Amino acid sequence: MKSRRLWSILGLISILAAISSLTCCAPAGDTVRVGLVRFYRGAQSVTVSSSSGITLTNANGQELVSCEPGVSVTLSAEGGAVTVRSGLEVQSASGQSVTASPGDPASTIRVESLRQPAREYRGAIEVRPKPWGLLVVNVVSVEDYLLGVVPEEMPSGYPIEAINAQAVTARTYALSNHSKHASDGYDLCDTNNCQTYGGVSAEKPSSTEAVNATRGLVLTYGGKVASVMYSTDCGGATQDCSETRPTSKLPYLCSVTEPAEMPHCSWEAAFSIQDLQDKLVAAGVKQAAGLTSIKVSKTGASGRAIEFEVKGSQGAATVTGLKLRAALGMSVIKSLLLTIEQTPDGGVVFRGKGFGHGVGLCQAGARWLASPPRNNTYDQILAHYFPGTEIAIGAKHSDSALSEQRKPDHLNASPLQTVRQSPTATDQRKVEVKPAPSTLPKKPDGRGGVTFDVRLDASDGL
Repeated sequence: MKSRRLWSILGLISILAAISSLTCCAPAGDTVRVGLVRFYRGAQSVTVSSSSGITLTNANGQELVSCEPGVSVTLSAEGGAVTVRSGLEVQSASGQSVTASPGDPASTIRVESLRQPAREYRGAIEVRPKPWGLLVVNVVSVEDYLLGVVPEEMPSGYPIEAINAQAVTARTYALSNHSKHASDGYDLCDTNNCQTYGGVSAEKPSSTEAVNATRGLVLTYGGKVASVMYSTDCGGATQDCSETRPTSKLPYLCSVTEPAEMPHCSWEAAFSIQDLQDKLVAAGVKQAAGLTSIKVSKTGASGRAIEFEVKGSQGAATVTGLKLRAALGMSVIKSLLLTIEQTPDGGVVFRGKGFGHGVGLCQAGARWLASPPRNNTYDQILAHYFPGTEIAIGAKHSDSALSEQRKPDHLNASPLQTVRQSPTATDQRKVEVKPAPSTLPKKPDGRGGVTFDVRLDASDGL
């Protein structure tokens, strides 16, 4: 009995030590400054309040106003300063920022503005005067930031393992792009130029569960936080990042072919010749005037159009795929995995598969892989889309060494077999995916998952 009790105590100590290790190494305490440009760019005033009361301080940390629970404070841009109005009290913070913090750090802040519905945010709200109005920034922990990102970037009804994969990817993106908008006065924006962020108002139970279940976990490569991307639907093959960003040679952002039975969305967009040439000319393609032809002139390893040749009365021009999508509408030309056909009436039809740039995690693919009967776990999904990466406890920035250079213990049993070299646009190697049995712990229903052995099929025999 004593021996059994001793082992139980030792086991409990080991579990507590493991939990402590995960907690201390996770980036939960790191903050991110999110520019709330989607809802408040150009706003001349905003009103803030909190159920736990609210305190406003200037850039030097000096208290300006302290309000009771539920009492609102209005912040306005006036003459290059932030004017603070609370009841009859008016103060001005000339040329400085003003930060509103809730009385209880666990509480949220309610933000209201003209022509915008009230929204809730965790953390603090910083307001700074700009020539065009107020810059509103949410200063929030990375983990709380993710609570408002994941449900905006992936439907909450997707399988939980797909949402877990999205949570790890979104966390990795946040850390590797931490200072993307530093010159604008914040780290990341709240639009799809960074990651769409809706604060507490966007949170969903399933995405909150995923963020908490993967707390602190990021994708890594070579001991550093990986640079990742994701899109709605890759159309059957992800795109090598070097095809759109030639200077980015990231072996884990390669072209990965999906299983043939995986479903993907199809779309088409029809244009008259006149409409097509007008949109291209408006986008700066002068040669499109008097348009006579348009065709795909260069494709990448995934089959996507990299360049188009446009001919008109002013000569010929090469147009990149990104520029053509922007000219015709990103939601109209949903992807560059497409064909171009002429209609009997002289119009032009673009037909394609997928939605988005197609680099990195394919959200539609993650949903399919996580659904029965496949039941892939999030680490298996990530191994499929980011071959050669590892999952580890993250550090703050992408150029920092990881605070824990190993997979968390609960992932060590996963037989993820990946390659660290991947196809590029020049060698035209094809990535094939073969199912391999998993030795991950079985789910409560007794079924295991399916992992992927990603191999390269190349002429050099690798």
